[in-house]
Amino acid sequence: MCLRVARCWALLKPIQLIRAGVAVSGCSLMPIMPMILRYRWIVEARLSEAEWRSGIAEIADRRRALSADVMPQDRFELGLALLWRAMQNCPPPVRNAFDGLQEGRISALSRPRAEALGRSEAAAWAPDVSINIDRLVLEVTAEIRALDKALDEVRVSTVRGGDPNIDFLAFGDETVFVLPWLHGDRLERRAGQSFDRRALIHNRVLPVEADGLPVRLYTPAVRGPGAGGGAADAVSAVFRNVELQVGRSEDGGNFWIEGMNNADDVQADLEVQLGELLTGQAAMAVMWPELTIPPPLLKCLRSALAVHGLADTPVDLGFVVAGSWHEDRPGGRINAAQVLSTSGRTLFEVLKRERYELEPGVLEAITPGGEIPVLVYGDVLIAFGICKDFCERRRPTPYRELDVDYVMTPSLGNAVTMEEHEIAAGSLRVGYGTRGFVVQQMLGAPWGMVLGPASQPRGRARGTAQNKLLARTTISCTIA
Repeated sequence: MCLRVARCWALLKPIQLIRAGVAVSGCSLMPIMPMILRYRWIVEARLSEAEWRSGIAEIADRRRALSADVMPQDRFELGLALLWRAMQNCPPPVRNAFDGLQEGRISALSRPRAEALGRSEAAAWAPDVSINIDRLVLEVTAEIRALDKALDEVRVSTVRGGDPNIDFLAFGDETVFVLPWLHGDRLERRAGQSFDRRALIHNRVLPVEADGLPVRLYTPAVRGPGAGGGAADAVSAVFRNVELQVGRSEDGGNFWIEGMNNADDVQADLEVQLGELLTGQAAMAVMWPELTIPPPLLKCLRSALAVHGLADTPVDLGFVVAGSWHEDRPGGRINAAQVLSTSGRTLFEVLKRERYELEPGVLEAITPGGEIPVLVYGDVLIAFGICKDFCERRRPTPYRELDVDYVMTPSLGNAVTMEEHEIAAGSLRVGYGTRGFVVQQMLGAPWGMVLGPASQPRGRARGTAQNKLLARTTISCTIA
């Protein structure tokens, strides 16, 4: 059992432990059930101002009721998780009050409070929820900042190497993950920014579910360029041309990819790409487009990476997104992209969730994926999707709910598809500052396009044509 599971979770976290398959001897579910039911309002409702005020009072009561045996790290983590959720689901008057908060006022209240928390000398937090909404929001925000700082100071271990979906699960709260920043903090904070953008400095909070889908954290032993901040290259790999064999259902309403008419030409391009990659410069990631890596090419890619991993001085690469392909599995046909280590081993796979419409009324015949994978790459958090997962506009995508640095997306489409990716990337920058990186093979045309992060923090990302087998985009791995 990992350290984080072992440290006094028995009374407050039996549900998470049971779901993770960890036995909790002699533990009853009764102590935690009233708490989960009591704070369900934080997750499920858009509240009136009166309800939100009442909820803040309930959170303060819950924190005061914690046993004295609860470790400071756990105490701070629970308080941070509950207040973060409350601000995520706050009514418009609360959001407007937060937007107007000056950083100096927040710091003046939060710094001495954080110091007192760190010395275990802080009085119990007991806000007067009847005061002016601007003042109450200031006090709530200052408490969040103080907990954020205190947690950073007392954190014992992040227990990387266990199951991150247990390691980072907030103590006493099954709705969010709390992850530390190891090498810095968020750079820009000012009045006018949203809660998402500037609330936390030393930690980040991700929901366990986004848009009804589970968020799954992956922390493989991946420590390549950019994992500690700074800048690194992301490599986009496209082909001269890909001629796909399209299968259709009898009624014509569904399509899938059966093969390639020019598989030999595509394999020749892949071999050239691998020769250049594995003798070239370091890179954080290499990504191929959607529906361009069928099983024979995936095998070729894995073999080349495995051989490269045995070299005396291998090129420093972080990870590889090996395009995707349609696969028939027991649960149905899927569109799957393998994320590989630099030795060719599968770290995890990305299953497409949104179906592409090839022609009006002709939809991709796939079973949608059921999770949102997030790679914890040092300080950099990277979510993944495939094509329409990122650029879907008929409804909001789950990425808007995630405090991640990048969404990496292999794609197949045309100029209109890339325009949709541009719009999606621009929308994401407004919230947490998430940046998109899209590598797209052109459908029915040569070469591809790449959408890299904007060169300026507030610049608009734009797709550009890629008329060569490999291209490099330097991306920032510093928190936005």
